[in-house]
Amino acid sequence: MRTFEQVRRAALACWLALGVSASGAAEGTRYVVAESVTMPGVTGWDYLAIDSTQRTLYITDSGGLIAFDIDALKTLGTVPTDLNVSGVGLLHAVAFDTIHGHGFVVHEVPASVVAFDLRSRRHIAVIPTDLGPDAMAFDAATDRLFVLSAKTEGVHSVTVVDSTTLKVMGHIPLPGRPEFAVTDGIGNLFVNLADRHAIARIDTRALKVAAVWPIQGCVEPTGLAVDAEHARLFASCNNQVMAMVDAGTGKTVATVHTGKGTDAVAFDPGTGIVFCSNGDSATLTLAHEDSPSTLRVVQQLPTASGARTLALDSRTHRVFLMAGTYGRAPPHASVDNPHRYPRIKAGTAKLLVLAPNP
Repeated sequence: MRTFEQVRRAALACWLALGVSASGAAEGTRYVVAESVTMPGVTGWDYLAIDSTQRTLYITDSGGLIAFDIDALKTLGTVPTDLNVSGVGLLHAVAFDTIHGHGFVVHEVPASVVAFDLRSRRHIAVIPTDLGPDAMAFDAATDRLFVLSAKTEGVHSVTVVDSTTLKVMGHIPLPGRPEFAVTDGIGNLFVNLADRHAIARIDTRALKVAAVWPIQGCVEPTGLAVDAEHARLFASCNNQVMAMVDAGTGKTVATVHTGKGTDAVAFDPGTGIVFCSNGDSATLTLAHEDSPSTLRVVQQLPTASGARTLALDSRTHRVFLMAGTYGRAPPHASVDNPHRYPRIKAGTAKLLVLAPNP
């Protein structure tokens, strides 16, 4: 079996030999807001994720996990979880194991992951996690699910779940507060550590932290995406920066300016474009990976208020963002709103569909 460094060097050599094949596909590409779909049932979302096999977008809303047909552009319903717990901002990440047909959604209260069938969207199991679960990533190399805990003070860890048995198989302590995670398909999990301004690399087979890399020029990394073929990570940061990081060495090789309230990041391997959503400035930053050391902003696309999280459909190259007008944050924490998140004003929630301009 080749080592991670051997895979990284082979990909880099291939890139250089081909002369950056994706560059031509991105030249002149401009995105537009192609559709704006009213979402009257949405009151406060967190993550968006697309199951490309079933052509379904999942939105974790305060009212439940919403399933949306991305081709017909219509809501399919809400996935039952059987937990009977609702509240503002208590439903978080979504992940997919398409080989076994399992979908997963994080519930902060009670601390757990709910597994459901991707075809029928029926509830399968509830899997306990460490307190304060938030982000999550599935690793196809090991058939393991990695659930990051960050919402409870003092709990910074990863709960590891076997996707075949749906049983917890271990826990990994983290040296900082995790924000988001991605896998590269060859046995590595990369985790943004917001309070450390760093990225941790976890060995998904040995279940241990293998390295922690400071991100040069980055303050509090939030979103994270990976170009697995060329071993590049893209971290969005709270100081309006997106950093491109070498996934083999941890070296920051390039940075670009994004916008205020930057959050989610997605990479399209078909075009070499990285998307970064900026909720406060109501923009979507599009940057192109010109080379292993060059990242270039090609568009700052106006979106809408609150459009801070996104999902990419790599088949059609469309980007989906939820947007809406936030009300005031409540003065005190409560059982159904422990983080004092503001609700979305009635009638303002909408799903934006961004697409390349033909």
